[in-house]
Amino acid sequence: MQTSKIEKTVRILTCTSIIIIILHLILPKYIVFNKTPSIPIGIYLLLPYDNEKDSLNVGDIVIFDMPKDIEKFVKEREYTSNDTNTFIKTVGAIEGMSIEVREEKLFIDGKIKGEVAPTDTFNRILPQIENFVVSKGYFFPLGTHFHSFDGRYYGEIDKRTIRNKAKLLIGF
Repeated sequence: MQTSKIEKTVRILTCTSIIIIILHLILPKYIVFNKTPSIPIGIYLLLPYDNEKDSLNVGDIVIFDMPKDIEKFVKEREYTSNDTNTFIKTVGAIEGMSIEVREEKLFIDGKIKGEVAPTDTFNRILPQIENFVVSKGYFFPLGTHFHSFDGRYYGEIDKRTIRNKAKLLIGF
């Protein structure tokens, strides 16, 4: 029995649809696409992170839940979409490291790490942090872009909010 072109097309479309549905259900557990310049834009592999067992190092890329007050602030200002409740940032400092802001510059353990803007791109005043030492069980998130809304404006974050570490697979 010969299969018609229409039947072949239907089979191909059905298989393609099934594959797309499976990928849509599985990939978000292992892959994330970062489309903001807060860290390099690209596709990231999600790696497991256990706060009790895994170490956290400066330079690690992490995905963490936004604390409620920060989430409210970024959504009111439309820094993220309403369905976003996590940030992806680089670990800029870990417990025991000093954070200092002087003359609109960020210093971590005395080394300059970037600028601290007084206002956002719409000229709205940004919150400013006080100098501090990162507490035990916390980390200081930092974006790689000047306009990243990160620890420079809200301070340290509890390590227990980390969902995953991430590794850049493909940068754009």
